[in-house]
Amino acid sequence: MIPGFAWFVSNRGGLFLKSRFFFLGMVPCLVLAFTGFEWALGGENRIVEKTVLDRAVKLYVRGEFEAALAELRELESHDCAEIKVAELRRIIMRELGMTADPKTPDTKEDKDAAAALCELGYSYTEERDFARAEILFLEAERRVDRYLPACVGLARLYAEQGDYYKSLERWKQAHDIFGDSGPILFGMALAYVGHGDMDRAGELFFELMMDPDFKTRAGAQAGRFLWHNGRREEAKKVWEDSIACMPMDGYVFFVIAECCQEDGDREGARLGYKKALDLGYQTRTCLDRLSLLMN
Repeated sequence: MIPGFAWFVSNRGGLFLKSRFFFLGMVPCLVLAFTGFEWALGGENRIVEKTVLDRAVKLYVRGEFEAALAELRELESHDCAEIKVAELRRIIMRELGMTADPKTPDTKEDKDAAAALCELGYSYTEERDFARAEILFLEAERRVDRYLPACVGLARLYAEQGDYYKSLERWKQAHDIFGDSGPILFGMALAYVGHGDMDRAGELFFELMMDPDFKTRAGAQAGRFLWHNGRREEAKKVWEDSIACMPMDGYVFFVIAECCQEDGDREGARLGYKKALDLGYQTRTCLDRLSLLMN
């Protein structure tokens, strides 16, 4: 186990974790209150919207355009879905040859449509429905040339799929569009890691440590870079600084756990994933990895 790591786990965030139990008795009241607000704000409409949109996109992906169009007619009375539904309807009608392609790519209507498509694409990416998400991001790019949200969406999608070459190409394109930006440089650095170019990744992580918004997460990855290059004491110092900067962010503990696991240190990995889980980071992944470590 990494020397001193157990101290991080036992002394960071303990008060926060204990204090949560004080509020457990309030959960039923909070659930009832939020349920009432959700209903008042149109929660029922949003549930119907999501269900019907999901069915329509599935039909669209399968090439059943007329059936998808029929599904969308159910949402004609749901104003909250107007942009998404109208845009998906236009896409399907174009496939059916019922309308012509837009004449210009940069009208306000096109930008609104591209934004709606990307929002839906991000939703499908979170659900790991990558095929549908990719179709929506590519359609958003068709509507607005060099559209940054679509480019970033595709970069993240390809990284989730493990296709780091395509992810890196998309991050580079996003950099060409927007220039230096913390989120873009961080995504590019992670893609370099996946691509195997650790030196370039390390340069970007150390550069990002100067950005207050990325100091913690860039520091976590810079520590990984140092660790894998045999500079263990330097890595631990960078991790200590990152945890001190943002002690309630489980990301650093997750990265430390991965380094321990890669070194065969099962106990260090278990402690790291447990701490990241306690702080609410990557809950499903932490549970899966803890389960494997227990076997």
